[in-house]
Amino acid sequence: MIGKLVLQKRQEKGLTQEELAQNCQLDTWTIQRIEKGEVKPYFSTLKILSQELNCNLISEINAKPWQFSQEDADRYRNEFKKRKAIRMGIFIFALSLLLAVATLFPSFRLFGMPKLKWAPYFYLSMFGLIIGIGLVWRCPACKASLGNPFNTRFCPNCGFKFNK
Repeated sequence: MIGKLVLQKRQEKGLTQEELAQNCQLDTWTIQRIEKGEVKPYFSTLKILSQELNCNLISEINAKPWQFSQEDADRYRNEFKKRKAIRMGIFIFALSLLLAVATLFPSFRLFGMPKLKWAPYFYLSMFGLIIGIGLVWRCPACKASLGNPFNTRFCPNCGFKFNK
């Protein structure tokens, strides 16, 4: 979406990708990747592009909500429900295992090592798994990071509602 808008504004102004990149002090490859939709530009890059293209890309992007066909919307919702169930299952399993090891097995030895030696690594890996669940929580429609693993209402990036 951002890429299409940058491409449209660049063509309206009659600039090539090389000229736009040079005027914005960016790499031509960066402009190409933005226009193809391979990357989402940083806010600072959007500001630079907006100044060069004499428009406000940020407000134009936010003013045009994403349109989804009913078939796509249903597919995204089903994908979101499936991923949510998997993530919540992993979260509950990791938390249960963490609590069980921390409380139920005070003298458990792993490969002959006392719990005092192996437990910190176990705890760190479980906390890493739990944090990782939140970091990879993405919108199925726009692939933007949702950040909050418990966000189940809508995507703050594209506005897609996960429930009807």
